Amino acid sequence: MKKQIVLLALMMVLSSTIMYGHGNVIYNVDLDFDKELKSNVVKSAQSYLNIDEEPVGFDFDRELISVKFDRDLEYSVRINPLDNSVFGFRDDSLVNRHGETKYGEKERKVIAQKIFDSIPEDYKSELKYGEEKKLYSGTFQHTWYRYVDGIYVSGNHLEVEIDALNGDVVAWRLSIFFYPKTQIQTTPFITYKVAQQIAELRFNADPVDFNPILIIEKNKLVWVTKVKSLYPHFVAIDASDGEVLYSGSLRGDLPENYDYGREVEVIETEFINKIYNN
Repeated sequence: MKKQIVLLALMMVLSSTIMYGHGNVIYNVDLDFDKELKSNVVKSAQSYLNIDEEPVGFDFDRELISVKFDRDLEYSVRINPLDNSVFGFRDDSLVNRHGETKYGEKERKVIAQKIFDSIPEDYKSELKYGEEKKLYSGTFQHTWYRYVDGIYVSGNHLEVEIDALNGDVVAWRLSIFFYPKTQIQTTPFITYKVAQQIAELRFNADPVDFNPILIIEKNKLVWVTKVKSLYPHFVAIDASDGEVLYSGSLRGDLPENYDYGREVEVIETEFINKIYNN
């Protein structure tokens, strides 16, 4: 599945004649390289919106294809290109920027819950509700995060955006879970203390007031530490062999108050034991 989506993304990039990128979104991609794919995603989007008009363009939104229709404000559907199922929607005309809030936090959560209840069961079973955040537009975003054996899977979540004035679902988006639970390693082979030492030595840095945490990146178990050299920055350490994967900012948001991993049992491999004994 991973190879399929990487190939799809690459083909769309190479096929785009007018293309702009921002973050994890590539705008104005050309789907004419695969007429069947284009037809299928359009039909899925039209069916979801119950319209028959043709879209005005396509974006590649992380792993999803955003099918855009002609409106003054964004009106689009996110499609999973592997099976043409709907994984998201946005209608910015539903945002009310003026007026009093009519729907409180509990009522907004009930509305968002209906979207959660509608997604596939295998996704629901690994998602846990996180929190509500107020966005710059004045809407409220509810997020469910994916966990495998108690460990947060970075970038795997369901987001539902609610307008507090009229209670409409302005947008929702479900990430594709590329790796099933059975393909994800959740036992670290090095301790958080070792990971912290690696980060300090690698960047000749000092520790800061941050306890290392375990997260999953794709299917890889990662210790996230934080150190300070010229400035504080995060360091991601492969929990299987101590490799520094990246440093700087985190690649995705963490669930609110997430603090997990230091209590997880560590199984030191023969490779790690040899390092300790040398």
